[in-house]
Amino acid sequence: IYAYLFLALRRFFGTGILAAIMIVVAFGLLSYWWGEPLSAAFGSTGSYVPAFLAMVATGLALLGKEAGSALGLFAAAAVFAVSMSFRMLDAPVCAGFPYGSHFVWHILNATTLYILLRLFTGARARG
Repeated sequence: IYAYLFLALRRFFGTGILAAIMIVVAFGLLSYWWGEPLSAAFGSTGSYVPAFLAMVATGLALLGKEAGSALGLFAAAAVFAVSMSFRMLDAPVCAGFPYGSHFVWHILNATTLYILLRLFTGARARG
């Protein structure tokens, strides 16, 4: 998550190395600080909410500049939201279905990563 954020800041926005590092550190600190309230609301999936919000925020920031990349980030965020939902449903589903739904979490995470990597490799470097 942190590596992709760093690379995305560099590629999509042309952010300098030091500024990108500072943003990633700030993101990490905010994610840690909000960890307890997010875990209270979303269980162990709460630690992934900042990544979802980062995808949405990055998409919003790109909307006027690179609509295609913005839409791709929104698509990745949507897939990730569904993925997180399956992760939260896993424990209750396991009671009635022995395989649970955790495998769907992994499949949808792989899909999210595929979308994000395609966006990254398809975007022109800034700066």
